[in-house]
Amino acid sequence: MLEAAPRDLAQPWEGGPFAEPAREQLSAHADRVIRWLATFDRLGAQIAAAGQDWVITHGEPHACNLIDAGGRLLLIDWDTVALAPPERDLWMLGDSPQDFAQYVEAAQSQPDQVGFALYRLAWTLSDLAAFIATLRSSHRRTTDMRLPWNSFICLCEDGPPGADSCGQTVGGRETQTSICASVRPSGSGTDALMSCCSGGFATSPRGRPGGWGPAERLLGWLPAS
Repeated sequence: MLEAAPRDLAQPWEGGPFAEPAREQLSAHADRVIRWLATFDRLGAQIAAAGQDWVITHGEPHACNLIDAGGRLLLIDWDTVALAPPERDLWMLGDSPQDFAQYVEAAQSQPDQVGFALYRLAWTLSDLAAFIATLRSSHRRTTDMRLPWNSFICLCEDGPPGADSCGQTVGGRETQTSICASVRPSGSGTDALMSCCSGGFATSPRGRPGGWGPAERLLGWLPAS
């Protein structure tokens, strides 16, 4: 879907009031998206060549998938479980080596920065493809459709942290400026994220608000490599 979208830019997109603006937005950033796809292929090849051991990964270990069971945090919603490098989960949990001290001690392994970049980019590309599909489908101008539209703009303009990003770092996480401020919560960390979850707020079909909980609360539920 995403690879085909840049080739479909010559013809108007029909489906609803956001379809043609989405085509124009993607046209303006087509070169960037093509670079992201090429980078994804390059990083994937590096990971494959490294021959790293794969482990059981959750896929979405953010605070919206945690429940408090009498003081114990339980990681739920395992429909995206897969065998993969541990960085498939780890990239969501922090930005600095200090965030992963507990993991390194338990796993006796350092997270791979190439894996972080790969899975951060994979998430962005997956979201982008989902938003394009939604905006090209039959729809009307509703409040619900403003969310994928605003999020689509945010991804096109800012992309994943570290890849042509124009955001600013707040609280250890990338907090995007411009349009992103209107689709992401104020504040950072677990409190902001959980307030979004409880209010039904999401910046993607899989519910990815702008802040993540402390790595120390999550790392105990991740498999060691």
